[in-house]
Amino acid sequence: MINRGCRFLAAGALALAIAGAVPAVSSAAPREVTVEKLASVVDDVLRERPQFKDLWQVTCNGALEATVGATQRCTAVKIGGARFAVDVRVTAVQPTSLDWSYRITPQP
Repeated sequence: MINRGCRFLAAGALALAIAGAVPAVSSAAPREVTVEKLASVVDDVLRERPQFKDLWQVTCNGALEATVGATQRCTAVKIGGARFAVDVRVTAVQPTSLDWSYRITPQP
């Protein structure tokens, strides 16, 4: 079980691994983080951790709504087949970003 706060910014092309953020290119508040962006950022954040250096794939069930308390589940799969549920929760909505935390749970 791992909890960590991160931030999604409104829109952008490159994830910053250390901060867990995506650069903003718009001042509009995000309404959601697309499923593709969510999977990409979760992938980047997990790869920062030594135990996920052999990460193969991250998929998410859908977009993450920009509402405090909104959740989304992603699945991380390591080379060799070990699977982990990654539950993402929005903790705050800022004018141009979302703050979020996540929890990792091994799956059978």
